Amino acid sequence: MFWQAIAFLLGDLIFQQGSSIPSVWVLCLLPFFWLAASRLTIPGLTLLAWMFSGYCLGLGYAHLQARNGLDESCLGETISARGIISGLPMHNGLRTRFDLRIDQTTPERCLMGGEPITVRVNWYEADQQLIPGQQWLIPLKFRKTRNLYNPGGFDYEAALLDQGIRYSAYVRDTPKRIDTTREARLDALRWSIAQDITGSLPDSSYAGIIRALVVGDRNGITPEQWQTLRHSGTLHLMAISGLHIGLLAGIGFFLGSGLWRLLPRAALYVAAPRAGALAAMVFAFPYAALAGFSLPTQRALVMLAVAMMALILRRRVAPGSLIALAVFVVLLLDPFAVTQAGFWLSFVAVALLMFTLDRHRRGSRLSQWSRAQWVLFVGLLPLSMLFFQGTTLVAPLANLIAIPWTAIAVLPPALLGTLLQGMGIESGAQLLELSAGNLGLMWPLLEFIQQFSFSWISLSAPDPFLFIMAGIGILLHLAELLHRAAAERCAGM
Repeated sequence: MFWQAIAFLLGDLIFQQGSSIPSVWVLCLLPFFWLAASRLTIPGLTLLAWMFSGYCLGLGYAHLQARNGLDESCLGETISARGIISGLPMHNGLRTRFDLRIDQTTPERCLMGGEPITVRVNWYEADQQLIPGQQWLIPLKFRKTRNLYNPGGFDYEAALLDQGIRYSAYVRDTPKRIDTTREARLDALRWSIAQDITGSLPDSSYAGIIRALVVGDRNGITPEQWQTLRHSGTLHLMAISGLHIGLLAGIGFFLGSGLWRLLPRAALYVAAPRAGALAAMVFAFPYAALAGFSLPTQRALVMLAVAMMALILRRRVAPGSLIALAVFVVLLLDPFAVTQAGFWLSFVAVALLMFTLDRHRRGSRLSQWSRAQWVLFVGLLPLSMLFFQGTTLVAPLANLIAIPWTAIAVLPPALLGTLLQGMGIESGAQLLELSAGNLGLMWPLLEFIQQFSFSWISLSAPDPFLFIMAGIGILLHLAELLHRAAAERCAGM
């Protein structure tokens, strides 16, 4: 299954590199590929069929997306649009940025396909507070999303497209609020929690970071804090993703399996590890909801669900097969995911950890944790160069301390405090203050680490050939480490 998933992924990736969408009739060739693969004994033909299947998946999804949108004649014109605010609005100086789910336009012909579309809107000098779930009638000037076309720069257009956003707009005249709808309830809850956290930490400079950890609202993180996180290699801690989902799942698994063992009769019908696997999903799902089911949390949930289902069904699955199955599920849900750096970083990181820890179980916890940080740093180095045109050399040291401290002393009290505060219990605010205080204890260390001149090294976008060669060299290096660890393990038996 592993090589089939790689071929499927490669086919989807090839489609995403095109500048135009081929005819939908290309999909008719897919049955002939599989018929040939089943009848002919040509080496590699089956993998080619899987690759073409990935290509067709991206093609079919693109044609479905193209059916709904805005009429070309309405672009560049001021159009009255009715829509509901979704996501969490972001305020940046004089500009407020938010996503608007539009279900009606005037004139009506502008909205094609009859289905609502989501648009990224900028409102300069907004004089009203925007809350998710509010319905507005707004005069907008639309345009297609576009990049700045800097070589090797961030692909903003692909990032928006992966969120289902193909158009941007800005407010041209005074909007009119209509009403608050029943939609976007989850985003409204997230907004309310973010306001409560800010109210509980009025004098803390870390309130924005706590909001980012709890509900994924990074609007309150200052530019100086962003620089510290980036240069210390701990930026990933502020995005609710696999690390945070895995932590909550681990807590759920430990509590679920432990409590289940206290019920002997229940254990006769369902084994404690299976109950723990179910509890892990119960803990992880609400936290992913607090993050608004962002793309990183969706990928983390899929990978967690695949692993937990294997445990529930009592299937021993090899690491490669587990990752391959997760790749299939993620791409089926979102073929555009391959255009995002987070997709590659998350899957490569998980693969490195699974293969490394599976082959190196001897030694202390500290040595295993140190080895994991080194493997992640070396293994993700080419991707960091490719996507971010730079890397931080102090990341292994910073993460060696920051990850466990955040997982133990910062995130749990923040989540528990938020839960208690929502229930009207006063101790919730005290737990939020404890979380911010613990973060404040760690922060000077990150500031000290990021002051080194070599903390961040900027490079130009790497040549594809050099990127491939660097990847091969790192794989050989990691293979040597794994071989050495396996030899040590065999010698100790």
